[in-house]
Amino acid sequence: MTPSTDGSRVLLVSATPGVSEHYGRLLVAAGVGVETTTSVDVAFALALRDRPDLVVVGADLGPHGGLSLAEQLWAAAPEVGCVLAIDSDGVEMEQRTLRAGGIGVLRLDTAADDLAAALAAVEHRRQLLGNAAASSARSAQVTSTRGRLVAVTSAKGAVGRSFVAANLASLLASTQPTILCDLDVQFADVSWWGSKQAPERTMDHLFALVRTGELRPEDLQSVIQPRFGGVAVLPGPRTPTDGLQWVREEGLVVRLLGTLARWYPWIIADLPAGLTAPGPDVLRIADQILVVTSAEIGALRATRRYLGHLDETAPSPRLVIVDRADRGEPMRLVREALGERESISYVRDDSGLARSLVLDGQAPSKRRISRAAKTLGEIAVAMRRSLQPQR
Repeated sequence: MTPSTDGSRVLLVSATPGVSEHYGRLLVAAGVGVETTTSVDVAFALALRDRPDLVVVGADLGPHGGLSLAEQLWAAAPEVGCVLAIDSDGVEMEQRTLRAGGIGVLRLDTAADDLAAALAAVEHRRQLLGNAAASSARSAQVTSTRGRLVAVTSAKGAVGRSFVAANLASLLASTQPTILCDLDVQFADVSWWGSKQAPERTMDHLFALVRTGELRPEDLQSVIQPRFGGVAVLPGPRTPTDGLQWVREEGLVVRLLGTLARWYPWIIADLPAGLTAPGPDVLRIADQILVVTSAEIGALRATRRYLGHLDETAPSPRLVIVDRADRGEPMRLVREALGERESISYVRDDSGLARSLVLDGQAPSKRRISRAAKTLGEIAVAMRRSLQPQR
């Protein structure tokens, strides 16, 4: 017996009027309420605001747009299902959609049955999420809010990106549970800070659980390590080879972050430099992007080009942090190099603070507030005000 679709709400995304009308008729005939848009970005915003039962991505937008939207919804609103409309029986596309966190596909010849099955799958997913939430509510690690993802990135390496990520995590952890994810899957530098040997357990031990959607708080607790004054550090892969499995499987890192957002008010992602995976995928779903650079002219030029790339691919709010601002070009030239419209914060170098983080895993001292710690503290306060975790 085909499940009923009456009363369901569907958001249809299609850039071609003919395609939109065609799928719209199919959906209306199935008894669902339909809202339409022509933009994947607009669809994501509408889905977060209105929480429809299902988002249908028209075949005219191509697989990349649909898979990207499925990943973003899985991370930010897993209770909203996403299906990709396809022109033929595409088993591979269906598998890619499921791996990205979507519900499935909608075929032209079996649209009614596929739609009913997708809505039933959404209802099942919501039941599982509800059960997980009820179980998690009994755990001290679970919050009643949906966490905020802060992505810390840079155009090139050796500019203090991990220094900023660790300090910011420490400052946020002083008021709310915070997890720092070392997603530099090639070398995972911050995973070693405050430790004389490599972590015994890393995010590699969670790979299979994230892949199958079975990750639980107790599994995470067996891997994370307390550092930097109460920050929960999720160590990155032990070797670049191990890290490849995380970026080879589409949507896996995004799925991990979406799960962590159910348990932590703040998720700080320390990303690899430039466009190295999984950086681009994480930046697309981040609530806040921090772009770190030094004040040296080479780093500033690379950062300017990187910011231009982010304009097109990652529209989230962003702040440029100029680390070691007292070593390099003066502030006037830094502003000219980065552009007048960028929000910039200048962090003076503090070798003592960096040494405490790297060697001892210690948080900024409350007895000796350095200029760097003060500036980063102001950034943390501003983020708490503008990005309160969603209830």
